[in-house]
Amino acid sequence: MGRLGETPGDDGPEAPFTAHEVGDEVMGTVVATERFGAIVDLGTVEGVITAANLSWRPFDDPSEIVSPGEQVRVRVLDIDHERQRISLGLKRAEDDPLHLIHTGLTVTGTVTRTAPMGTFVRLNESIDGLLPGASTLEPGEQVRVTVIDANRQQRRITLSPASDDDPESTTTRTLPR
Repeated sequence: MGRLGETPGDDGPEAPFTAHEVGDEVMGTVVATERFGAIVDLGTVEGVITAANLSWRPFDDPSEIVSPGEQVRVRVLDIDHERQRISLGLKRAEDDPLHLIHTGLTVTGTVTRTAPMGTFVRLNESIDGLLPGASTLEPGEQVRVTVIDANRQQRRITLSPASDDDPESTTTRTLPR
């Protein structure tokens, strides 16, 4: 098994990289989890899944998503022949939970944490939004909120407290996990 593209008996350091193309979905085995993500053995070469490409759901450590020895189906995101690195992704674009979110949507969420910029509210297991400004809410509290902006490019959701007077917000949806 070659590290950084060198496999004994192959046709040079580039050979393991020619076995894969950007967009390929391949099976691999997680070798290790690190602060930055996970290292995956693809059989002829190792690739890296950065933390940003591991999961749509929030997590503190990559070991919450994958474990050494686990078999995973990954997508080849990039092959850098010059640096002899393969970038991999575990999450898939079509699985993006942000497609469920739109401006005007009212949901009940759970406060996860507060910060100087506002309160973070978990809308489902994969989506957090920001309720800007000072708050007296505590982590664990349930709060009804309305999405006032859903920026898919920046992956930011801005919330406001749901208004009982607003007929648009009287129906509260429960988002799928």
